[in-house]
Amino acid sequence: MKKIKRQRKIPSKKKDFIIVTIVLLVNFILSIKPCVLRFNLYLNGIVTDAVIYKTYNQYRRKIGHVDWYCYKFTLNNKIYIGKTSDFERDTTHIGDTVTIMYLPCNPNKNDLKYSVDNFSLHRIAKLFK
Repeated sequence: MKKIKRQRKIPSKKKDFIIVTIVLLVNFILSIKPCVLRFNLYLNGIVTDAVIYKTYNQYRRKIGHVDWYCYKFTLNNKIYIGKTSDFERDTTHIGDTVTIMYLPCNPNKNDLKYSVDNFSLHRIAKLFK
């Protein structure tokens, strides 16, 4: 007679712990992603000008209404775009020029120079520059 192998079941508490740990880890990674980008831009970014070409309003549950500004810039005859919500809505309009930073290896990774200069880890980034 052949023995039937039984699959071991993961206890419910351990399974819940694993799920909660994965969710927390994903949230942590998503929350530090902008800081990592700004850190890289601070160290390796190139400054250029971009033009605001579109604005829109988005509702976020815990924050409320957020005004987004889309900008574009040209590099080597290619157009790259980005977006930000770091403007004051009363003073920023379509057609305004803004200063941005982009990574030379991937210009799709870009952000406002103002945001890069004022991110919270800039003192640490200065140590690597």
